Amino acid sequence: RCDQLAESEQYADSAVAEHFNPDAILPASFFRKASDGAGSARRYARIPVHAWRMWLALRRALRGETDCGIIFVPTVMLPHLLAWRWLVRSRSLPPRARVLLFFPTLPLRVDPAGKVTIDGSPTSRLMQRWFLALAPKIESGRVVLGVETTAMLHAATRIFGVPFTYLPHPVQRLDEQPKP
Repeated sequence: RCDQLAESEQYADSAVAEHFNPDAILPASFFRKASDGAGSARRYARIPVHAWRMWLALRRALRGETDCGIIFVPTVMLPHLLAWRWLVRSRSLPPRARVLLFFPTLPLRVDPAGKVTIDGSPTSRLMQRWFLALAPKIESGRVVLGVETTAMLHAATRIFGVPFTYLPHPVQRLDEQPKP
């Protein structure tokens, strides 16, 4: 069942694996190769390759599912965004499923005057293009983009031109933390 589907790569954190008992269906993270000395062209070439592998794995996992509410995707990075863009546009998702893509970080920066701007990297330009390509699905509610601060919400919505949703991390207040 879709509401019980938890997926990870084979190297998932032991705490995650113990709590959720995920099926290791996702390809190994391309970040495992981040410090292998490859040039920027090779590193960027890994993005569509990893996205394609994710798309294939997720399409297989979701095949035949008909009853999904929200598919929550935590910690979305560039290749994940591309894979989910392909999934949503290829009609590989269950008919009524909504996809919540959560971005704890985005390629934004604060300039000396305090204004938040896009950082101008190739990553930021690709994200901007892919967010705009998803705009009809975002506007229809099929895709929801989440961020964890209100400052990020306002900046991302303004900069990327699509609506984001505020999804704060649930954390214990500092004054409620147990004493060591």
